[in-house]
Amino acid sequence: AVTVLSAGGATKQNLGRIDGRGDTIVAVGAIGVGVISTNRGRTWATLPTVPVAATLTALAVLDSNRLWVGTVAGAVYYSLDAGNNWTLVTLSGSPSAINDIVFVNDEQGWIAGVSASLAALWWTPDGGADWTTVNATPRVTGVSTTAQSILRIAVPTSSNTQVAANSL
Repeated sequence: AVTVLSAGGATKQNLGRIDGRGDTIVAVGAIGVGVISTNRGRTWATLPTVPVAATLTALAVLDSNRLWVGTVAGAVYYSLDAGNNWTLVTLSGSPSAINDIVFVNDEQGWIAGVSASLAALWWTPDGGADWTTVNATPRVTGVSTTAQSILRIAVPTSSNTQVAANSL
């Protein structure tokens, strides 16, 4: 049987991205709105704060405290305290849109978006402390340098962490 859950009590804004880990589920969307559940979706509340009033277009939940969001305007922020405080991330290439954020594990993550009117892909080996564009690292080959955008990222689910961390 299917059970329909609603975040309508927490927000009436459109929510465009959802992600979760463990008991924590977060959904984000229009005008910087975000909702969070810490009990697998049984109840919802608005995030304590949001980093900007721009539309949030990307989201990664690493655990109940560590959240990453990206905006339609190309900014990326992270929170280490479940959305109470946010830190702006500096990415090379002046991104103009962020479309997706995925972490394979606590250390390795990917951001997809647009920079200089072309597709852009950034990678971190250290939990987001440093980000490198894919064209500056041999991590991923075969990414078109003429594509206009990368919208979504997928990584394999594997018990072999080496396979998961080195595949995109």
